[in-house]
Order: sequence, then structure tokens, then C-alpha cells
Amino acid sequence: SVFGDLLVYKLLNAKNGLLTIQEIENNVKDFESLGSKLFLDVYDWKSLPNIEGMAGSKGFIDWVHKITALTNKGKTLKPSIFVGMAGCGKSRGVEALANFWKVPMLDLKIQKIMEHDRPYELIDKIFGFLHRTKIKCVLRMDEIEQMLEDKGMLGNLLTLFNNLNTPKGYTVNGAIIATANNISDIIT
Repeated sequence: SVFGDLLVYKLLNAKNGLLTIQEIENNVKDFESLGSKLFLDVYDWKSLPNIEGMAGSKGFIDWVHKITALTNKGKTLKPSIFVGMAGCGKSRGVEALANFWKVPMLDLKIQKIMEHDRPYELIDKIFGFLHRTKIKCVLRMDEIEQMLEDKGMLGNLLTLFNNLNTPKGYTVNGAIIATANNISDIIT
């Protein structure tokens, strides 16, 4: 740029993470702040359904116990995708996992993110926050097929998923679960 030699800039780390001084004074929690800034709804685990309420879901409950044992041993998880017809319990299963782990559930609002000027930057900020803070949570990305409007966005997200918890990507302490009603649109 024309002024490249005249300007000096330095990226400064925020002393208080994501929170502003006003948010700290008002006792705002990190997740509440993240939710309002980055199109996430944040749910306290106590408000979510418990796993015992998922009658007929033995396979799911077994999976929850398996990934819980892995995370208790310090293993990191790759993102998962739950696929099934609308109303079959995909979203409820994600909520039950957060309740079982007693951690917050972050619900990423894909529709709002896709309406943003730079949707990938928002997703990058969310994963950057989770990487820096190491806060254990469950991140739900409901109805991921909404991203099909922008194949580049879906491609970026799938690359981010592939690199999660590897030296090339972000490390996330918890579970990331996408849901889809129709996976054939995603894989074709």
C-alpha cells in the first residue's frame, strides 16, 4: 500500500479475552458475550434434556459413554454429523450430550452466519475463541445443509473440521456436532 512504510501496527492480545471492561463490570460470562457477538445461542446445561429421557436411543447413549470415556482420558474428538429426517431427535441428542457432560451448549445460527458479509471470518472467530480459552462445551451446527448456497463456505467449514485437533488447526475441548436432514445434498 501507499502508506505501508509510514504506519506501524501491532496486534494486541485482549487482556480480558473476549470481554470488554463494561461486560466485566456487569458480570457477563464469556459465553454470553460470545453469543451476542458471533450469532450463537448459549444454553446452560441445566436447561437441556437429559440423556435418560431419550428412550429407544441405546446406540446414541452407548456413543455418548464411549466419547465421554475418550475425553476423560484426554483424547480430542473430531466433529460428528447426525443425519436423519426432521424431528427424529438429532438436535435433542446434541442437547442431551451437553447436559450429560454438564457443559454449556453453543448453538451456531447458520442462517444468520450465511447472511453476514464474511461468514467464514465469524466461524473462524468462534473456533479461535474455543481454541484460546479451552472451555469445554458442545457446539451444535444445526441443519448444516443450509450452507449449500455457498459451496466455498461449506468447503471451508469441512476443511476446518478436517484440521480440528491437529497441528494444522484449532484445538477444541468438547464436541462439535453438525446435524443434517439430507446428507445427499452435501456429499454430491
